Amino acid sequence: MLDEIPQLSSKEAIILECLLDAQVGIGGAGAGTTAGPLHAVDIVAASSNRVGQGTIYVSLARMEDKGLVTRTPGVIPSHGGLPRPLYSITGAGVRTYRAWEAAREAARRAWQLKPVLS
Repeated sequence: MLDEIPQLSSKEAIILECLLDAQVGIGGAGAGTTAGPLHAVDIVAASSNRVGQGTIYVSLARMEDKGLVTRTPGVIPSHGGLPRPLYSITGAGVRTYRAWEAAREAARRAWQLKPVLS
């Protein structure tokens, strides 16, 4: 049974939630954000800093290895600097997040209904 429950760290779940919201245009990344891929800094902002700038790239790389997100090379900003890649949630990422969310909710309900032993 435990093998069927998706294993996500809290940071991975937050990142997937932000990318899913961006994909459907819920706009967790700010008022002016359009639906679509996000830069890492936009994911940090969309998460209300629950994911920090110091861990976002490590988490995204791990998630890319798992097939949960994809990275698209970015363009060099007009003001110069390094290109910033864009990240999107994959179909596997959506399914994993939805299954993780359902398992979490089922566990929450089961915990609330657990009889008290005397």
